[in-house]
Amino acid sequence: MIRLLRGIRALLFLPLALLLFAPKPALADGDVHKVKHVIVIMQENHSFDNYFGALAYAPGSPYHHELGGCRKDDHDCLDGLTCKTDKSGNITCFNSNLDDDGSTVFSFHDNRRCAGPDLDHSWFQTHEEVNFLHPMETLHNTKSDGFVRVNDITEQHDNGVETATDDQTMGFYTQADIPFYYDLAQKFAVGDRYFAAVLGPTFPNRSYLLAATSFGHLTTSDTFPPPGGYKPITGTIFDLLDKNGITWADYFQDAPQGGSFRQFGGPATDPHFLPLTVFLAHRERRAPTHRHPARRSLRFPGSQHNSQRALLEGLRNLFHLRRTRRLL
Repeated sequence: MIRLLRGIRALLFLPLALLLFAPKPALADGDVHKVKHVIVIMQENHSFDNYFGALAYAPGSPYHHELGGCRKDDHDCLDGLTCKTDKSGNITCFNSNLDDDGSTVFSFHDNRRCAGPDLDHSWFQTHEEVNFLHPMETLHNTKSDGFVRVNDITEQHDNGVETATDDQTMGFYTQADIPFYYDLAQKFAVGDRYFAAVLGPTFPNRSYLLAATSFGHLTTSDTFPPPGGYKPITGTIFDLLDKNGITWADYFQDAPQGGSFRQFGGPATDPHFLPLTVFLAHRERRAPTHRHPARRSLRFPGSQHNSQRALLEGLRNLFHLRRTRRLL
């Protein structure tokens, strides 16, 4: 009996001993309560693989790729494209899609700045891109097998003649093409397992960012709300910030994304909507016209990211914002 009690006592103290002597997990340095500003930047219409699929193969990259997927505890593993590099640094990738003639189109390095015509990202076609034969099963059966065939039908027609690099939906950039983005990716965390909220176009996804739902909307035409904005029954992030006394602003260039949910235009315009120039005034160390809030939502207009200036505009905006961050 005494031996049994001693054994039980030893088992009780074992978890404490493990906590005291086991290696401590790495934690982020600093005090989260000292954070003054949270800046949310939304850009769109480029996939992770298009920008960072080849990140693990960049010269000096801290990341690596694993066949079969990354282990949960391997944070240096990148879930990107499956490729190999030759002695000259050229990248050959094996991810593929079927073409409409039954041939195979492999992912390829494409340094063209602009995709034209714009690739299809409408609601129904996006579901077909993810599962071509069974688009209603995308949630449970993600194949990503229809990107080439959908765009051949809707946007970038073959016209009977095609080369290995015509299907721009299979193209990817490298560090040589977008060095600024790659520099950011190698210095900060990369969300390689972060996915869009919904398989669909601009407004449903931006609605999820602000309201955690698209409340049944399927098209970008729904961006224009009724007077006073949409009022989802669960509210928006703006409502929660106001309720908890956290200051915020939605900075914009053409129109604030928050304008889908609150009044924009006229004397009743929500005072949280401010032009981007107010934010960028910090970059020049000028006194801003408005008091800056603790949380900032920066939105760049979708029209830029669908236009011929898409990539260059995104680079310019992020470069300015990175300089601004250093001055805050």
